[in-house]
Amino acid sequence: MEFYIVQGLSLGLAVAIAPGPLQAYLLGQAVRYGPRHTLPLILAPVVSDVPIIALVLLTLAFLPDWALRSLQIGGGIVLMYLAWESYTHLRRPPVGAPDARQTGQSFLKAVLMNGLSPGPYIFWFTIAGPIFKTGFNADPWLGWAYLISFGVGLVIGLAAFVLTVGTTRHLNERSQMLINLTTTVILAGFGVYQIWAGFFLPTSSALAH
Repeated sequence: MEFYIVQGLSLGLAVAIAPGPLQAYLLGQAVRYGPRHTLPLILAPVVSDVPIIALVLLTLAFLPDWALRSLQIGGGIVLMYLAWESYTHLRRPPVGAPDARQTGQSFLKAVLMNGLSPGPYIFWFTIAGPIFKTGFNADPWLGWAYLISFGVGLVIGLAAFVLTVGTTRHLNERSQMLINLTTTVILAGFGVYQIWAGFFLPTSSALAH
């Protein structure tokens, strides 16, 4: 069981620190509002990954090509919207800390973004899913130990990421604007690529990125 726990923790930490749209979004939120108000957002992938895991383990291999492409295009549109929202904050920085309603909206956006991104599906279909099924088939407790340890590693990694980048909130206004601009470009870049890949790349190639 220790082997599956170590695998889960290691993969969770690796996913948390790997560059991606979620990390870019968390970076922008941490710079804008500080780590205290961004930390709740690290639970977004835990929420969105529950249906993703179920879908991947049960049906993703049998989904038609158009469904996979629609998923990728939909995720690209969400990322473009978030990039636009980040751009508007460049022109009109928010004043004060977000209220509970704003925090809830940010959480839902993070869940939606992660749920419509092909990355988690690819990860669970090609890497995490087979490990889970192998352990579960040998002993259900091994599969669940792996799954829980992955979630723990993911949350710890994202929390460390938010706390680290949250220190940039104390930088001067020009530096914060540069970071927000970088976040906007990253989100837009991911969005454009996903939409392009959904329309033009073969499904196997699109899902490999």
